[in-house]
Amino acid sequence: MDKPHIAAPNYLYSCTPEQRGALLLQAGQIAGRWASTFGQAPGQEAEDYRLDMLANRILALSAYENELLSEPLPRPIPPEYIKDYERYAAELSIRYQTYSDALSDINLFRIPNEQIPVLAPEEIQDAFRIKFAEWAANGSLRFVDDEIRRGRHPHIFLSPNTVLTHDEQSRLNAKVSEDPQDEGKRSENKEGRLLWTAEELCPVRPGGSPINFSLVFDEFNIPAGTAVEQKLALENLQQRYPSIYMLCKGDALFRVLALKDSGELYEADNEIDLTYHRRVDLEPRDYCREVRGKAHIVKTIPYSYVVSNPGEETAYLSVGGIGAGDEGVRVALG
Repeated sequence: MDKPHIAAPNYLYSCTPEQRGALLLQAGQIAGRWASTFGQAPGQEAEDYRLDMLANRILALSAYENELLSEPLPRPIPPEYIKDYERYAAELSIRYQTYSDALSDINLFRIPNEQIPVLAPEEIQDAFRIKFAEWAANGSLRFVDDEIRRGRHPHIFLSPNTVLTHDEQSRLNAKVSEDPQDEGKRSENKEGRLLWTAEELCPVRPGGSPINFSLVFDEFNIPAGTAVEQKLALENLQQRYPSIYMLCKGDALFRVLALKDSGELYEADNEIDLTYHRRVDLEPRDYCREVRGKAHIVKTIPYSYVVSNPGEETAYLSVGGIGAGDEGVRVALG
């Protein structure tokens, strides 16, 4: 009886999951037959081969198990959300050029080993499919459904998941204004740089992904109120919908650039409302402000917004400190 052949374990890595399963079943059947045949007959060769087959099966199972652990199968997208996923995926394709151009501008001033990787379009789409399925699985898409029923309009944006220095944030400000003499100096309120670190304004989100996806609404999601009231509303939403978060400064800048490049910024009835963003998730800081010739210490939080000069397609971004006010708050799924 000839010795049967079974593929080496490394062959498993080039197989489909169905082929791997069939191969492992075959290995078990072969090992079982030979264990039965040679278990009743004398001879060292038979015993050696039986042990060899069993060892081969163990190695194959181990390789298969390790591959499954290191590369978990992605969650499926529920059928009721397929059309939404396809719409956002198409929107991402439009946003890609803004993301790529802005990162290229940032990397121009970074040393080689600190360059931010620019993902390819197909990598973006693969990562977004996983993220969207995560939103569906943890129930966060129900928040989107509720907001749409309230007449609000969601759009998808992307930005790098990395800390942008204060200077890099300023250069993106200047890119919004497109004023080569500006360099973010006139369009950026300097108090923000003094009161908050770059890591606070533009933190790295947990999970290790090189990219952030932000599903953001054109309208405010939390009504006007004090910063304390709005922060409480944010925390309540996050308890119900795990993927809700506040856009950081980098996310907000990349969103504004995408709105500008697509023309949506200039088509808006009110570009300030479209872009206004308060960081109620950050703790307020003391800021000395002059009021009627007297110095006053006030509590402030960062904010940003864009305005356009009448008749000009020029946008200016302002970032700085603001006390508790009456503007709404925009949150995102991320």
